[in-house]
Amino acid sequence: MSARRVLRTVGPVVGARVAVVGAVVVSVLRRALVLGLGALAAGLVGRAATGTSAADLRGGVAALVVLAVALGALAVVERRTTWRTAAEARTDLRDRVYAALARGAAPATGEPAGALTDADLVTERGVPALVRAVAAAVAGLGVLVVLAVLHPLLAVAPLVVLVVLVAADTPRTARPTDEGDLLGALGADVVDSVQGLREVLASGTGGARTTLIDARSRALTAARTMSAGRTALAAVLRDTLVVAGVAATVLVAGGLVAGGKLSAAASPVAVVLAAVALGPLARSDGGVADAAGAAARVAALLAAPAPVPDVTGADVAGLVPSLELRGVTFRYAADGPEVLHDVSLTVEPGQTVALVGHSGAGKSTCAHLAVRLRDVTAGAVLVGGHDVRALPTAQLRRTVALVPQDVYLFLDSLADNIRLGRPEASDAEVVAAARAALAAQFVEQLPEGYATPAGELGGLLSGGQRQRLALARALLLDAPVLVLDEPVANLDVENERDLRLANVLAGGDRTTLVVAHRLSTITGADRVVMLERGRVLASGTHTELLRTCPPYRELVANRNLITDDTRKRPPVDVHGT
Repeated sequence: MSARRVLRTVGPVVGARVAVVGAVVVSVLRRALVLGLGALAAGLVGRAATGTSAADLRGGVAALVVLAVALGALAVVERRTTWRTAAEARTDLRDRVYAALARGAAPATGEPAGALTDADLVTERGVPALVRAVAAAVAGLGVLVVLAVLHPLLAVAPLVVLVVLVAADTPRTARPTDEGDLLGALGADVVDSVQGLREVLASGTGGARTTLIDARSRALTAARTMSAGRTALAAVLRDTLVVAGVAATVLVAGGLVAGGKLSAAASPVAVVLAAVALGPLARSDGGVADAAGAAARVAALLAAPAPVPDVTGADVAGLVPSLELRGVTFRYAADGPEVLHDVSLTVEPGQTVALVGHSGAGKSTCAHLAVRLRDVTAGAVLVGGHDVRALPTAQLRRTVALVPQDVYLFLDSLADNIRLGRPEASDAEVVAAARAALAAQFVEQLPEGYATPAGELGGLLSGGQRQRLALARALLLDAPVLVLDEPVANLDVENERDLRLANVLAGGDRTTLVVAHRLSTITGADRVVMLERGRVLASGTHTELLRTCPPYRELVANRNLITDDTRKRPPVDVHGT
């Protein structure tokens, strides 16, 4: 594969950011040594054939040995340099891919881990191929210059071969069935199956996942088999072209020697230079073929606009910890249905507002908009009276903290998971937050305590334990506004009661918006807002809604709101008496 195709495939993704110059220089020097070694050997043969004595050839033979040793040493340096360049490229590209994912850009495979796999594929295969291709191109051009110096006609045949190779190597339009795309899809499915292994085992769908991965593998094998056939045919044609070019050089050199325009000793030098220079250019590089689809997907991801543009600048002074959704309408897609329609609610400083409603009413969407994971379609979300779209992102993240329903724990210690939002927090502050969230009860009983690894996806902990660690994380951040998306869904009843008390003791002046399913959480709120099909149906205290809102009474009476332990609690008075 020529340098042109390599550059067009991989260069736009890594070339502008990664310093490949050093690796290319070392590779060019090694190829120059190979050319020099071949030219010297050919020159010695030519001199010997023209009657030069063995004594006169000793210096050339010694130089040949020195060049061979230098070539071996330089080959080691080239390998190390290329490996280091690929490693640096991988780090750089992974950082850029992760930054794109962090700003909300969607990967083409739909799986974020698959995007990182694509980045590795581009750098591990594409970057070395890029270095080899550029070095081969530079060396080839250098040989053309040397041949032209020996005699201009000697450069004609290699130049024609070089032009034909470059012209014939036009990249075809990538299709979904390309090897790189299939490899990326296979990688995404494997990562998805491993990360969701618990759900796969629980649902008994391990066989189906295996069948899916097997189908992906078979499709990739079929694509590679077909590609291998095309590559082999193309390689034969390229090799034939190179042989024809070398043969033409032999004929030209012979004619020049016969005409007295080229010495007999220089003739084999010209032939060897042509052969050594054209060979690498004709070779197909499978690394770029594998990396082509991945490079296209990575480039698309890096160029994708952020769904929520970052806001930088100085902090807004005197920001009041209030939260307001003002006439909010929201669609996940421009042509999709409205998830929220003209939703308005206000949480005053120090107040707790509970959002309730049937599944799909839009409660979690409100929570996500409040912390600007998405931007509203119409209306505004305000913190302290300021539109969140105009607030510096860093200040917004310090001001409003989200405790999600699905808690993610990293492969770090429990202490590091708690201090996620405040890496500089002291051990004492971590312990205080854990105790406030009632996480210390189980953490301090573990053999390694707060140094205990959380395990992959927090799999070593129960759902309730992960939820308490998430609450400890939010409390340690000490944000004045908390958004809790069903924060006690995985806690038992007694722990939930204690946790609500602990949260009050930890910060009674904290502004809180809570998506609630449990009646005890709702009755502890200052105000309840009921959503139905993306609209505000009613707002008031729990007692007021029982008295004035039939759908709310029905929600409670049908136990769609969990009423804690019904064996210990009297039936709910749906009439509010």
